[in-house]
Amino acid sequence: MRISGFIDHSEEFILPSKGHAELYGDMIPGGRGTIRPLTTKEEKVLYGGFSQENLNRILNEIVSEPEGFDADKLIPADQVYLNYKMRIVTYGSSYKVDLQCQSCGILNKEVIVDLDSLEVTYLDENFKQPIEITLPRSQDKLHINPLLTAERLDLIRSRSEKLSGDLKVPRHENEYILRLCYYIVKVNDEVVEDPEENRQYVESMQGMDSTYILNEVRKWMDFGLEDITTLNCANCNQSMQVVIPITLEFFRPTYFGGV
Repeated sequence: MRISGFIDHSEEFILPSKGHAELYGDMIPGGRGTIRPLTTKEEKVLYGGFSQENLNRILNEIVSEPEGFDADKLIPADQVYLNYKMRIVTYGSSYKVDLQCQSCGILNKEVIVDLDSLEVTYLDENFKQPIEITLPRSQDKLHINPLLTAERLDLIRSRSEKLSGDLKVPRHENEYILRLCYYIVKVNDEVVEDPEENRQYVESMQGMDSTYILNEVRKWMDFGLEDITTLNCANCNQSMQVVIPITLEFFRPTYFGGV
């Protein structure tokens, strides 16, 4: 009997962000890396408690290159992409789903989705932040960072929890306000330095202006792996939309070979 049952089937990858220096510095140049399959030891972590925290623990083990890779520093678009790559490299790219056709009502059982066929859109190589915008209602000129690093997202979560206790406001409401705050770098060429003053500025902003900020942010967030695809019904040949969420079942194929 072999002491080790591991056979290397590593695959190379390119993150949707391409490891942009604005987001990662030199942590993952070009967004290029190498990922290997899960071992049973790592599956144990996954099945013991399904969470992004545990997925990141595993990614830090199975991403062998580049040296110094840290999954906890990934932005959401790159995290989602590597979760899919983890599944593909370990169990294969085929994924079974049961789909009920909205046109004829027939249940299409065990339809196979090729995860490798899902479209990946990459961040524009010319991306640079902050970007300058002018709010339509107040006419304030803002400099905003549309892409927030993982550290900034963690700050939003921790600060929203504190504010929820201090102000007796639901956490999700605080997160909405704080996310807008953390996008803003300058207001009318003045650097934002006082977090409380910035929060008050955002809370008093008219809805048209806050919506405008979010729309500008979305223009730069439109990259990553597309987890929605379409298949044809076996009975009527009409298109069916398939959404593939990352749940524990996503990592539980019914038999080896990837399905």
